[in-house]
Amino acid sequence: MMESIGPMPILADTGDERSGVPQLLKGLNIAPVTIMRLLIGDYIWDSPFGLVIIERKELGNFLSSLGSGELHRQLTKMLEVAKLPMLLIEGIMEEYKGKLDYWLGPEQLSKWDYDSVQNALLSWQAAGIYVTFSPATSYTHLRIASLYAWSQKEKHLSPKRERRIPVTGRLSQRAEVLAGLPKIGEKRAIELATQASLKQLFSASEDDWKKLLGGKTGANVARFIEEKP
Repeated sequence: MMESIGPMPILADTGDERSGVPQLLKGLNIAPVTIMRLLIGDYIWDSPFGLVIIERKELGNFLSSLGSGELHRQLTKMLEVAKLPMLLIEGIMEEYKGKLDYWLGPEQLSKWDYDSVQNALLSWQAAGIYVTFSPATSYTHLRIASLYAWSQKEKHLSPKRERRIPVTGRLSQRAEVLAGLPKIGEKRAIELATQASLKQLFSASEDDWKKLLGGKTGANVARFIEEKP
């Protein structure tokens, strides 16, 4: 009998040991945590979606690396390797008189313009970097644990999209109406829309619906149409 496969290990960069986050993450026992020298990112693990890489940036370090170009180099490398590259910003980013005001207080404002930083993050998200936040170092290990659990479930990585009929014009409008009937999918709705008008279909007998859709489904649709409020 095959042994069950345990949780995928988390790799933590040795450079992040000083923060204490890897040790706190180990204490949660959600997965094996190995501390080693990483060439890219601060935390790495595998998932059903693919390789996850997290670059952790305390807010002050985030701003300095944004200005020096270091962040650009780090995130560009992550985009080349990871399926799910994440930038985790640690700290509360607030606005005061148009400038960034984090833990330093309003008397020691950051030189950074709040909107400029937000727009820079938006540009990285458009490029494929997932931006997430932790309010403080003491919470970061919990945020990483949550991201780990989230990434291990395929349903979280494939959000359901609103149903859309892949045709245009009047046919699409008729198909949209028909797709609301019980057990009528997109493909069948389009087929029905090409065979008859809505008036003809909604006035069809139960026998006609059974011929179109089969006995059980046709009967259900006919009864649904006949239902009164």
